[in-house]
Amino acid sequence: VDQAFKKLARWHEFQYRMKRNLTNGMLMPVLLIHLTAILGPFPAYILGSRSLGEYLISAIIILAMFYVPLGAIVFICKFVPKKGSARILLDWITLKIPVLGPAVKALNIARFTRAFSMLSSAAVPPAQAAEQAISVTENYFVALWFAPMANSARNGNPLSEGLSSKKLDDYYF
Repeated sequence: VDQAFKKLARWHEFQYRMKRNLTNGMLMPVLLIHLTAILGPFPAYILGSRSLGEYLISAIIILAMFYVPLGAIVFICKFVPKKGSARILLDWITLKIPVLGPAVKALNIARFTRAFSMLSSAAVPPAQAAEQAISVTENYFVALWFAPMANSARNGNPLSEGLSSKKLDDYYF
């Protein structure tokens, strides 16, 4: 039991570190977007070719290009069901976004493997450990890659029979 609580504590530390790293990683780009929105149209205002109203509208338009897609993403994430075809499509699109997609994929695979390791070491049966580890992956498309593992274990077969090298990188095999 002591080892299970230690692993659970490490899991929560991992979750905290991931959120902190994401927040810190996004701080500079968000700051640059806001500085660009404020300073970009500023020379035209100073030189007199734009009024204060035109300057403010220019800054708002630049910020809208950031906040409108961000708002749409937040809205979709909050109101699209966690399962189903809409979630699969959204998560698939997320995986295709350059830079972000590979990071989301790696994060969700790491979540699955860490949770599965923690549950396995706590003597949770393999099929149940796989199912619970799948539930902590936030990208439904990635979770579907691991679903055959639980089915394989339920049928009395090795977990590895449920994995497909076509879905996961060769690194994991």
